[in-house]
Amino acid sequence: MKKEKIAIIGAGLAGCLLAARVKTFAQVTLYERGNKRRATDGKVVSVGHPIGMRTTCYGLGGTTNVWRGCMLSMRPDEYKTEHWPASVRQELVQHASDVLHLLCPTTYSTYLNARSAHATFPTDEIIIPNRPPRLRLSGLIQGLEIKTNRVVQHIEETGSKTVVHSTDGGMRFWEDFDRVIVAAGGLNSPLLLLRSGLGGPSVGRNLTDHPAGFVAKISSLREYFDVESFAEKDGRKPVFKIKDSDTGLWSMLQLCPTKDLRFDEDYLDSYRVAPAVRLTKAIKRIGPRRVLGRSIRSAKGRDRDQRPQGHASVLLFTEQEALGQGEVSEDRDGTVHVDWRCSKQSVAAAERSLESFAKQIGAQLHRPSRAMIDSLWSAAHHWVCRRKSKGARQ
Repeated sequence: MKKEKIAIIGAGLAGCLLAARVKTFAQVTLYERGNKRRATDGKVVSVGHPIGMRTTCYGLGGTTNVWRGCMLSMRPDEYKTEHWPASVRQELVQHASDVLHLLCPTTYSTYLNARSAHATFPTDEIIIPNRPPRLRLSGLIQGLEIKTNRVVQHIEETGSKTVVHSTDGGMRFWEDFDRVIVAAGGLNSPLLLLRSGLGGPSVGRNLTDHPAGFVAKISSLREYFDVESFAEKDGRKPVFKIKDSDTGLWSMLQLCPTKDLRFDEDYLDSYRVAPAVRLTKAIKRIGPRRVLGRSIRSAKGRDRDQRPQGHASVLLFTEQEALGQGEVSEDRDGTVHVDWRCSKQSVAAAERSLESFAKQIGAQLHRPSRAMIDSLWSAAHHWVCRRKSKGARQ
């Protein structure tokens, strides 16, 4: 029996994992606009709220070329909404376990037992694999036809077939498939649909993301609360999740041990950032081998001098309303324009969650002089454009 021809647009995390499953019963062609060995950034301009972190990453494996592979499970209450279909909710737990087993088999058993409890309230843990899951180096996409350096310009539906039009430099290509799956990321997927005239008037709108930022610092008030116990250790990083009772929006908070309670302009933690900056300058000045020797000899003294004194920076990720607060568009030269803003409702939920968090753990909260909204940026790699508009049918 002849296998079905399926094209997957985008060789990032979603595209590669999907291709690894689909190739068992179909003939799969994987399109990627980047190359096989080196990841490059796209041109993204924010016309709304500031964008932080990495917005796009082109190359075989997508953002898995640059991220550490941190994993955090969702609680059932987090996806019990109308925007997660019932069939998806039922399959999500097993699907997530299968994906984690494919990505990081050695970390899989550790991740399953990641839930813990601290004193009077529960915590989750981010699991950080010893080896980041670089998909381009894995065997998951072996046996596939992979077309790198291909920019898919548009998709054309012609009767029973779907044609993929792509370019590589000045050369143009087109190929027909039985099915085409768009997995080009939260920004490029709606842009491709817009160029193709597919999806209806809501494509590219209702852009939503997780606002994030270092919003405060805390210091211990109670004897049982030890800031250092919430630092990353042995590949595990405790985090806290709080659901705002007024809006139902979730916030996730991480603690990063810090040397003092001062705030600089960008709220960067000098305890973590400064050593990395000094190390980079030293490598350029005297070379990596001599730097390594000096680092080993002075490690104990440096750790003793910079050990946190019961203080921590609070890194907050909060939920945005499901229908989003922005839209995405594209210029002729390929520059992506993102108009995304933190909503008042989301910022208010973050404020309440932060206050509740400090109260629960028994810590004193120290806030910067600027408003909460000015401490937040877009987490950027969590973009979602939803097709459904308010008051409109799917």
